[in-house]
Amino acid sequence: ATRFHRLFNSDQANVYGVYSLQLYNAQQRKWETVLIDDRMPCRALPKEDDAPEGALPPPPELLPWHARCARANELWAALLHKAAAKYVGSYHKLAAMAVQDIVVMLAGGGVAGCLVALRLSARQECGPRWH
Repeated sequence: ATRFHRLFNSDQANVYGVYSLQLYNAQQRKWETVLIDDRMPCRALPKEDDAPEGALPPPPELLPWHARCARANELWAALLHKAAAKYVGSYHKLAAMAVQDIVVMLAGGGVAGCLVALRLSARQECGPRWH
């Protein structure tokens, strides 16, 4: 939990919709600040048309297009996903990244050595089939 809280520079909602997060740059071996706003790409939930004839339909219920929390009033997952996508260049580039690179970006440099050690031990256990 402590490492997770370290990613957000504040745990308070920002009335201006601007958030500052820390992501780890593995190449430069340092934490870097990423500024994002709280505007998220969303999609409308399918809804039956209950509006009377001639009346304006109610606005659609929107869900964040990408990551979201199970609780509708929490933004942390969508904010973290947006910051990571901005940091690497796009949501598509983030989706194409290896999981271990994303873990290092979120958890910091100390994880990199553990991931390499895990990969090496997995190769030794699996033998030639790993390659």
